[in-house]
Amino acid sequence: MAATLPALEQQQPVAVGDVLSKFEDFDAESVFDETEREAGSESCQNFVVEFGSCHARVARDLGPDDFKSILEDDAQRAKYPIRWINIWNTSKQDKAVEVIGEKYDFSERLRALMKMKPSNGAELQAKSSLRQRQAAIGAQKATPTGRVTSAESALERGEKASNTDSNSQPDEPPLKPEHTVLSFHEQPAIETAPSPEEQRQWDVDNLKSMRANMLSVLSQISTHDSSKRDKQPNPLTQSSIRKALQALEAKKAKRSRPIPPKDLTQILAQEGASNLFYYLFEDYAAASPFQEARDTLAELTPIVLQSDSRKMKRKTSEIIPRLHELSKELRELRHLFENYKNLIKKIMVTTKPEGATGDYPWSLGRTSSNLSFPTGPPEAFGEEARVVLAKSAMDRFDRLADRLEWVVLNTIQGHLEEITALSDTYFNLTQQKDSQATAKLNRSATLLAKLSVFFLPISFMTGYFGVEITDLNQYWTSETYWYSFAGIASISFLSLFFFGRMLMFFSDTLDNLGTKTGSLVKAGTQKVTGDFFQQGNSSRATSFVS
Repeated sequence: MAATLPALEQQQPVAVGDVLSKFEDFDAESVFDETEREAGSESCQNFVVEFGSCHARVARDLGPDDFKSILEDDAQRAKYPIRWINIWNTSKQDKAVEVIGEKYDFSERLRALMKMKPSNGAELQAKSSLRQRQAAIGAQKATPTGRVTSAESALERGEKASNTDSNSQPDEPPLKPEHTVLSFHEQPAIETAPSPEEQRQWDVDNLKSMRANMLSVLSQISTHDSSKRDKQPNPLTQSSIRKALQALEAKKAKRSRPIPPKDLTQILAQEGASNLFYYLFEDYAAASPFQEARDTLAELTPIVLQSDSRKMKRKTSEIIPRLHELSKELRELRHLFENYKNLIKKIMVTTKPEGATGDYPWSLGRTSSNLSFPTGPPEAFGEEARVVLAKSAMDRFDRLADRLEWVVLNTIQGHLEEITALSDTYFNLTQQKDSQATAKLNRSATLLAKLSVFFLPISFMTGYFGVEITDLNQYWTSETYWYSFAGIASISFLSLFFFGRMLMFFSDTLDNLGTKTGSLVKAGTQKVTGDFFQQGNSSRATSFVS
């Protein structure tokens, strides 16, 4: 019987103490430097961060038994109430995915999708220079009934997580708040380097670029934030997870009525997990292709506008392929950010009571603060909240959705319209250039025809005078030739002014003659054919009468 058990169940559980020994103080400078260097490397499989307002610890490269142990251990959750589990390349960590999926009731299909290895075709199709987006799946249980919060629009829930009636399973003990955020990443598909010698460094740079936002959020959880070391830090990549917790804790401490420590821990954990969940979405580095698109359009615009100029020496054959590639990348970005916006909409809309209107009909974040429910809990509307976030995170998601629409999507649409305008302008200028070339060719052909009209009679005359016939050339003199040359040249020169009209006259005359000839032939054919059939019918009628 033991031989048929899965390998995961046959393994002896790891002691909690062994797992805790793998955690290190994330606020220690040496630990921070090592984590910052190794967490985003290709060799790193996963990392787990547990933190509160005053303490933080981190562990890397945990096994499935380690995950099982830390998910069941609540001994130090008061000190580290917030947990972030990040899994790189889920297809190579199927056992860890299985442990986490069992804990948070992921469906069998979702687990299979996470563990599925990408096909070679998918890897070969990774030819765009776009940053690969990470799919973040958050699991945050902030109410006594407990829900699995998803940041992945295609997430399928298990039976316990998808049941909206909290009283339908009386035999199951209520789930405790865990304030856990999960982020899963599929195997990255990296394009081929320009040269084989650069492939290794190319892979490292692309992987670092793909994981930049996750690593930025990770580094800012520590007090040794790497952005503080930069002389000119990017304000768009700065987060305030622990600072916000410390400010909230200080604010709550100044209240006249003190909050019990257990309730304060829950409020801080709710706030920290919600903000962490938000900052995993707020990836402003994803907008970096916009600058590349702007530079490409600025480079191609003068080339397109001068494409019909004779002085244009640059090749214009690459314009349309580059515009097509840029348009393809921008369309992919638009689909990505539209999915982000729809996902944020699903996060904001926890339920839809009757009469609700607007993009975000009713939001827990707009009617509640932290864990209080002034208008009644979501269950009062007949459905438990799918996503439970702090009000500050809900407000941030609301603003992020507006920025996605007003800034990102509108910018993409503007670039796409500019690409379309450049393509149309290029084709119009090319057509105009071809028309000008055709007109020039027609003028050259007309000039050659006129020169032929001028010199052809002279050639005939010269050939006539060059004939060696004794009876003729005895009457010719040089004066006869030059008089004849002057006369024929004058007539030919005068004929040039009437050549076009004469050509049109003869062309129209021949066309009319051909049309009349065709009509006469057709009429004669029909008459002969009609007489033949009429004679045949008369013969048959005579035979019938006789």
